[in-house]
Amino acid sequence: MNSLFMVSHWLIDKSTKILLSKLLKLRNRHLLIFDLIVFAITPLLALILRLDGDLALQSYISDLVKATLLFLIVKIGVLYSFGFYRRYWRYASVEELTYVAMLIVAAVVIQTLLFDVVNFTLPSTVDRLPRSLPFIDGLLSII
Repeated sequence: MNSLFMVSHWLIDKSTKILLSKLLKLRNRHLLIFDLIVFAITPLLALILRLDGDLALQSYISDLVKATLLFLIVKIGVLYSFGFYRRYWRYASVEELTYVAMLIVAAVVIQTLLFDVVNFTLPSTVDRLPRSLPFIDGLLSII
């Protein structure tokens, strides 16, 4: 039993060191790619949450693609313009966490305003989507 514990502890320790060494080699371009992937998925997740898990999304697909592009451009634009991808994130603290939260809140406000402007000026663009979609998307983005 003791040798099994030692072997499992050695494996966990070795895998943790390998994972940490890989994580420490991440650069801001990797974070940008990760954000692009995650922010492209969050509107779909937000719509699924808004529809209470109903997966009949065929009528929403074209509007969802347009909203996803809008949200993605706004979030990446806000994060990039305020220097999010130029910071050194290895030693991030609570101050950086509040900075990220404030940037995402600003992006949510902008994307909500743009979502409403697009909805009112071009009514056939995103009229099928719920109006709470930008807020739910923002909550998922902060997470």
